[in-house]
Amino acid sequence: TVAFGHKLTDEEVISGKVYGYDYTNLSTDQANDIFKSDIKKAHTTLIDKFGDQYIGLDNKRKQMLIDFQYNLGGLNKFPKFTEALFENDRDTMMKEYKRFFKDPKSGEMNNLTFYLEILLLQISNRKQSIY
Repeated sequence: TVAFGHKLTDEEVISGKVYGYDYTNLSTDQANDIFKSDIKKAHTTLIDKFGDQYIGLDNKRKQMLIDFQYNLGGLNKFPKFTEALFENDRDTMMKEYKRFFKDPKSGEMNNLTFYLEILLLQISNRKQSIY
């Protein structure tokens, strides 16, 4: 991987380039461009797959889907989570959410960050959006 989690394709490894950039010598701006391009690609993939159902979502649920698409490679392994997200079924979303972190103090694996930041605090829609 390069930049901010861009998984290199076989073609990129052979060419040595990601979106036209030499991935062995990236500036911070170039790494940011790669990240933005990857997020836009994830967004476009979700539009292609879900159409108006995705387009009509609020930004926080779009962000969750983009997270899965970008970081986990898609939603095919998470059908219950995806269905719950589109139905805005928070209880099932929490039960099916598979993004965990290890608490440095307790060593416990949990998804508390997701629960607090996304579901309880209701991340506000940003004025600028890539969607």
